[in-house]
Amino acid sequence: MTQEPHGYQCRGAFVLVTALLAVLVFFLYQTDFSVQTAQTSHEVEVELKRFTVNANPDPTPRGPARIIRVLATQNEHVLSTLTPYGPGFERELLERFAEQYDYTLYWMQSRSPQEAWKALTKGEADLFIGLGFQPKEMVHHKVKVGPAYAHYRPVAVSTKSPGSGEFCPDTVLVSADTSLREDMIESKNCGPARRHLNSSELPTLLGNVSSRKSAVAMVDQGRFRLWQPFFPKLKAVAPMGQPVPYRWYWSEGRPGLARDLALFWKSASAKRTLTELTELYFGFLPEESDPYALRQFYATVQRGAAQWGDDIVRVSKKYEIDPLLLMALIYQESRFDPHAVSPTGVRGLLQITADTARGLGIDRRNPRQSIEGGARYLSMLWEDIESWNLSKWDRWFFALAAYNQGPRNLEKARELAISMGGDGSRWNELRTVYPLLSKQSSCRGNEAVQYVQRIRFYYYVLHGLVVLSGAEVEDLGSLSRLVSRDSGPFS
Repeated sequence: MTQEPHGYQCRGAFVLVTALLAVLVFFLYQTDFSVQTAQTSHEVEVELKRFTVNANPDPTPRGPARIIRVLATQNEHVLSTLTPYGPGFERELLERFAEQYDYTLYWMQSRSPQEAWKALTKGEADLFIGLGFQPKEMVHHKVKVGPAYAHYRPVAVSTKSPGSGEFCPDTVLVSADTSLREDMIESKNCGPARRHLNSSELPTLLGNVSSRKSAVAMVDQGRFRLWQPFFPKLKAVAPMGQPVPYRWYWSEGRPGLARDLALFWKSASAKRTLTELTELYFGFLPEESDPYALRQFYATVQRGAAQWGDDIVRVSKKYEIDPLLLMALIYQESRFDPHAVSPTGVRGLLQITADTARGLGIDRRNPRQSIEGGARYLSMLWEDIESWNLSKWDRWFFALAAYNQGPRNLEKARELAISMGGDGSRWNELRTVYPLLSKQSSCRGNEAVQYVQRIRFYYYVLHGLVVLSGAEVEDLGSLSRLVSRDSGPFS
């Protein structure tokens, strides 16, 4: 096969079945249905990384002029562990800047925005990224404030609803790595609550609320969306305060760097990159996860892994497809029902048409042949668009759209995107033009977009489950390597 692998190396069918089943059982049958147990290892891992930075010969301003000392708090916006789609939104955005302007990044981790702000004003760092933050000392002669590229509203997170009689807390937990301490809960039924600064990382804090050790936590909505699929009991129950801006802050002690950063944020390329990365990392996330749907997802995938895990591993290795992506595809197509038949006549685990099944030489009613045929067909679609010079993830999203609505409709969508001024090489373009095809042909364009976005979400959840449960599940180390990535800036 010519496609680029996902860093996937098969470690054996037994490992996949045993490990993934253990992951799903772990999440299905915990008392509080959360990542409460997994957070212990996550917290330890973060603590070990806290004092480690990337090696560099001389990170001081007296050293090489092209080094940037970057301060960040470790969270999903900077260095992502949950997502399979890349090393992290902020990290990738900054790496694009560094590549464009020929800089080397030297990463430094801060425990809190306040600590980072202090280091920046004292000249101990050049750039602060990674979290919504609006310091009172916004105007500072030594710090340049970049434009706000996103706004997320603070929300109260709880298992209870306002007015339930159990919602009004004496205190509200606030993670130490946020700047939300200045906000307070107020609602029609509750007066102001005292804030309690919690030194725990966000997943630990959410676990405390999910298990009802605490009543309410305060988080920004953007960060909560990333974690909610793993804490389905929790919901955003009350908005609080004004939206918090996400920005970069940099020192004016490096005039050349300050100039380059200012130019970058004014450039059209920065706007394109920001739009592209926002869609890649966050575009598939629902505004709020459905706890019932998540519970059904976990149970169904557990059953499917038990029945066909060996086959999923085998064909994933053969066609160089991440087995978690293949499982997400099967769930979207048939909910792991080998007898599933759609109104259009497609059938089987991978919902293959009669013509496609004949072309592949398979019996689509046979579950094992359906898995083999569906994986081979997806691989063929991937190879067919090799000449389009797409990024890895855009290429997979295009292939999934073609699996749903056919390769000819994919070509039409790309042609339409180009005719409208795009280059037809990004999923972010195609997801806006696919629905327009419905007016011109029998293509169900809206369905294609929803199809790809749902598979992306299921894949994200499966990947997150594996990462979060790694230390608690026997033999999961091998499965974890299926979803390994380059070491991050704090490793």
